[in-house]
Amino acid sequence: MSVENVQIVFDDPTAVFTPGQTITGRVLIGISKSSVKVKYIKLKFRGEANVRWYEMRSKTRTLPASSHYFTSKEEYFKNVKNNFFLVGAKGESQLEVGDYVYPFNFSLPHEIPSTFKGQHGEVFYIAKVKINIPWRISIEKKTIFEVISPVHLNEEPSLAEPKTALKEKFYCCFLCKSGPMTLIAYIPYSGFIPGQSIPVTVELDNNSNVYVNSIEIKLERTLEYTARYPTGNKNYEHSNIVNVFIDGVEKYNSKTCVEQLQIPNEITVVAHVNIQHLKEVASIKIKLGTTPLTIDSNDSEFD
Repeated sequence: MSVENVQIVFDDPTAVFTPGQTITGRVLIGISKSSVKVKYIKLKFRGEANVRWYEMRSKTRTLPASSHYFTSKEEYFKNVKNNFFLVGAKGESQLEVGDYVYPFNFSLPHEIPSTFKGQHGEVFYIAKVKINIPWRISIEKKTIFEVISPVHLNEEPSLAEPKTALKEKFYCCFLCKSGPMTLIAYIPYSGFIPGQSIPVTVELDNNSNVYVNSIEIKLERTLEYTARYPTGNKNYEHSNIVNVFIDGVEKYNSKTCVEQLQIPNEITVVAHVNIQHLKEVASIKIKLGTTPLTIDSNDSEFD
């Protein structure tokens, strides 16, 4: 093959860009041994989101379940010029032996999401060069690049406010009703960036006759997928970032503690009790961004 060493090289070697940024770079093509006639050489940029999953469903309890496929797709470069002729815009060309360099630039739209990959879907961005040679299989080269959409936490003032979650439970043993068990989770603000520590204050007042085995603080991420076909169905993906266990609390006792946690999408505090009761859960949602909050240190205390 006379065509070799086809590369897409970005001027930014990290290949990480932001919405609205102009991507610049070069397509490198080497021709060896003999000249090549090409119909065209095109460079195309693609940005897509795809969602897909299967579910087993039955219309009635008596009918067997059948497989249902849910899917959705979005294209982010439909309304901009994303397809460029490097060679062949006016007809076939003869490329002699040698190395060829084709500079390019492409402006990303402003309203596009960050690159993402999950269990039921992904958002991806690629650049693809295609060399069409008459009477031969076309040569293609794809290169992935990443988009990070900035999230400026300071634009949402509510994220700088303290957040508290409270759960109260009364336990009954036969005819005897105990006092309440009160579980409180507190964070001084709810906007963070990856790598930050989150001070989580947990207060458990156990005025019940039930022993609490342990207190668990979970850093949990919840992803929501929406499929437009056949209808607007949703699916969820849950994953734990980290679990921290704290010693339990005796009957008619209390405990307050502070734990430092990192990079969550949601903080969940769970109290494990000693008998066959459901776990008591207090949850606080947070938001991850790319620009940290500006916080007054005097506003971060838990009363």
